Amino acid sequence: MLEVTTQVCCNCGADLKASPSLTALLEPLSDISSPDIARLLSTNDVPQDADIPLIQQTISGAQDRLRAVDARILTLQAALAQLVKRRAEIVEHRREHRAILSPVRRVPPELVCKIFDLLTAPSRHRLPRAPWRLGWISRTWRQYAVEYPPLWSYLTVPGYHLGENSITACLPALKSQLCRSGSALLDIFWMIDNCRPDSRVLDLVLPYSSSWRSLSLTISYDDAVNDWLEPVRGKLDHLEKLDVSRGLYRQPIPDVFTTAPNLRQVRLPLYMPSGGEPPLLYRTFIPVSWEQITHYRGDSPFAQHIEILRSAPNLENCALYVVQEAPISPAPPDTTLVLPQLRRLWLDQDGLLLPIVASNLEELCCPYSKWLIPRILPFIWQASCTLQRLILWRSPLGVELTTTLRGLPSLTYLLLVNERHDEADGLAFFYHNARMGDDHRHLPASQIDGVRICVLGKS
Repeated sequence: MLEVTTQVCCNCGADLKASPSLTALLEPLSDISSPDIARLLSTNDVPQDADIPLIQQTISGAQDRLRAVDARILTLQAALAQLVKRRAEIVEHRREHRAILSPVRRVPPELVCKIFDLLTAPSRHRLPRAPWRLGWISRTWRQYAVEYPPLWSYLTVPGYHLGENSITACLPALKSQLCRSGSALLDIFWMIDNCRPDSRVLDLVLPYSSSWRSLSLTISYDDAVNDWLEPVRGKLDHLEKLDVSRGLYRQPIPDVFTTAPNLRQVRLPLYMPSGGEPPLLYRTFIPVSWEQITHYRGDSPFAQHIEILRSAPNLENCALYVVQEAPISPAPPDTTLVLPQLRRLWLDQDGLLLPIVASNLEELCCPYSKWLIPRILPFIWQASCTLQRLILWRSPLGVELTTTLRGLPSLTYLLLVNERHDEADGLAFFYHNARMGDDHRHLPASQIDGVRICVLGKS
């Protein structure tokens, strides 16, 4: 018999509907059926009239018990929902208090700022954005970010035409960023089209020209006029890097960079003079004191590269791309480009025809090496250098490569980048040639302990 619990109304004391206890509901079902009824459960026989009342009694009892079980399930589900809710509250309560003891709260401010600096570094080589979102993390970290000038020293200035609403939104952000940059040197990214920048932007940014560390001009139109740069003449005392990019360019830039005493790095775009001007103008369309330049990258015709290199004898790092449709005309026999300080050089196939003499050249990088491998050794012999590092992009593994490497006994590092090969292919190739060569000492691949070989490509 089921044990029941009695509930009494708190107002009148009346006995509410009794319900079985949980223990009673969990008891096994009682078997009060006769052998005849048990037989009927496993057959399709017709029950006797005498058995029907007992069967109906069993059904009625099971129905009552089922209602009691359903009622208890609803009660337990409601209690479980409350417990689950309370558990979530307790977990959140515990999390909030654990956060008070979190080690991150004790990270020194200078380390937090260093993390911020590393986090924003990847975006600085393209149009950088001010790190406003760093202020959303916490009040304390926002204060760290606001008071760390290097985070705010990378400015992207809109030089193209803006509507009044955009200008209204842009000016306060630029002003705030300049204020937060404090005394830090600035890296300016300026996008230029064929419209003069808004005077309010110029009035805000140009007075900080004495703090410019680098200037990147992205020019969208080949007829852009840049006379608005005139006010910075004689004020670029801290400028170290000039980067002018984007396609064909025909209009000269004012002579404002020749007075920048610390300018060392220059990148210039392809300059296509109109009206048949001589290549010599390539040195003057962006006037620079070339004798003080140590890092240069340029895309230009062959003859214009010669003019630049002749004017920049102190280059240490150089990347040259020969861009011209007409066949390359060899340099005059008496032309020699002496670059005694040059350490690293990036040349394409036609660049290897430049008459460069660089006795201290240590590293040579060549893209699309499939067509230029035969030109490497003549270039190295002409340069009169002891090359230590060679980087070849899209270089096939073949006889020409082996021949070239045999002519570079001073080589200590070789990097081959080819999507058709992996490191195992490269090592197998060099091992085979080392075994087959007549003189292993002249093949860097045989000197595994002396030459570091890397083959990057398919994964």
